[in-house]
Amino acid sequence: MSELFSNQSSIYKTYRPQYPQELYDFLIKNVRHTDLALDCGSGNGQVAWKLVEYFDQVIAVDASREQIEQADHHEKITFRNADASDTGCEDSSVDLLTAAQSLHWFNLDKFYKEAHRVLKPGGLLACWGYGLCSVSEHIDPLIRSFYDDVIGPFWPRQRIHIEQRYNGLRFPYHQLNTPDFIMKKSWRLDQFLGYLRSWSSTNRFIQYKGYDPVRTLAVRLKRQWGNTDDERIISWPVFMKAGYKE
Repeated sequence: MSELFSNQSSIYKTYRPQYPQELYDFLIKNVRHTDLALDCGSGNGQVAWKLVEYFDQVIAVDASREQIEQADHHEKITFRNADASDTGCEDSSVDLLTAAQSLHWFNLDKFYKEAHRVLKPGGLLACWGYGLCSVSEHIDPLIRSFYDDVIGPFWPRQRIHIEQRYNGLRFPYHQLNTPDFIMKKSWRLDQFLGYLRSWSSTNRFIQYKGYDPVRTLAVRLKRQWGNTDDERIISWPVFMKAGYKE
């Protein structure tokens, strides 16, 4: 799994969209203490950097050394190149454990065992992901065709869990009622194309086929985008599963 994101760690950092403030507001409203947060599958530390606004300390772990090396360091964040099932945290020390767009990569039995070990009684486990983006009624079919038909065979099999909003994955605790969120970004066409190139499936396509499939899509998108320097609002549906260790 880590190799999928190691090869394009720099572009992944540049073009990964930011989760909405409403998501973090929900977490802080429901967390019981703010001493320590643990972010698993942290990538380049996007979530960890947001959590330091609320927690005394944050630990961020990721299996990809290249992703961790892309993270901007912060005095309150400890970055570790480690598996989500072996975080190095002390027993019953974590108030909030997060896994953003990463739960489907984990060995669930091992991860949930580790989560139960490190969470305090009453600690919150929150796992979320986001689906395919939307731009407009004319552009969306082009994105869907690219996603399904062009690079579809190169998605890892775990991608199905994102399509199913994690409903096919078991969760170890009684689930809170969690709202759906919308993640938004305002991008020019070149920025949007950069985002498409950050997909793991695009990277695998290039490795196997030897050329960039985004170039062909770019020609079709230009016809619908209008002025390519104009920014368009890109939106993603965000879903979450969350519950307390009792």
